[in-house]
Amino acid sequence: MRAALDAHLPLIFLTPWGFNAFSRPGHQFFNACSEGRLLILAPWEHQNQRIPLTREMCLALNGMTKNICER
Repeated sequence: MRAALDAHLPLIFLTPWGFNAFSRPGHQFFNACSEGRLLILAPWEHQNQRIPLTREMCLALNGMTKNICER
C-alpha cells in the first residue's frame, strides 16, 4: 500500500471498520484522497467498540476488492 501511494498509483482500500460523522483519512492518506488517487470504503457500519479483525473478514474484504477491480 505504501509503495502504491508513493508511486502515485490509484488505490482502493476497504477498511473493516465503518465511518462515523468525524471520520477522515489519516495524514498519509489525506493527499491521495484529495487528489482522487485513493478510494476508502467500509462495507460494514461503524462500531464504537473495536472488533478484532478475523480471517473471515479479510477474505470477505479481499473478495469485495477483487469484485470492484474486475468491473
